[in-house]
Amino acid sequence: MSQLASPTPLNPTVDGTEQAEWLDICRTVNAGLRSSLHCSIATINQDGSPHLAPIGSVRLFQSGPQRRGLFFEIFATTQAKNLERDPRFTLLAVDSSPEFWIDSLNEGAFQQPPGIRLAGAARIRRLASEEEILHFQQFTKPLSHLKGHDLLWGNTKWVRELHFDQAKPLRVGQMTRSTD
Repeated sequence: MSQLASPTPLNPTVDGTEQAEWLDICRTVNAGLRSSLHCSIATINQDGSPHLAPIGSVRLFQSGPQRRGLFFEIFATTQAKNLERDPRFTLLAVDSSPEFWIDSLNEGAFQQPPGIRLAGAARIRRLASEEEILHFQQFTKPLSHLKGHDLLWGNTKWVRELHFDQAKPLRVGQMTRSTD
């Protein structure tokens, strides 16, 4: 992964070196989504306490002028209320694939951070475009023949754009020393 300080403020636009960093971030998040079919998103409850939920409907855009993603609001009632009141959130994605962890443990080091925290602000809930829905359906297509597919991901009507302004790779002591 490209050099990331802890935490790294992210430029809102992507060009040159920043594009390579953003692609690394996207790969880390996508590895987390592939290995566990979800990431976690934390929002702030009205009383100031954190609200953390697993979300399986997040996609990041690897191209384009901004560091952004989409979050399809399918079941997130508490998160939806929290984001309407306070748009700040933190996304946590961890590559939990056994192969990745066993290889890293065998080597005594992670070749890339095992996960990443992204912080930012969500935009107002809106209807998803056909293109956004198709983008998400590409991710879930390998599971479309399963009974639960439509129950979990059949309602992709509402979406929020996620704009990221900080990235912080996960550090796991000596195991992540080589990724600094």
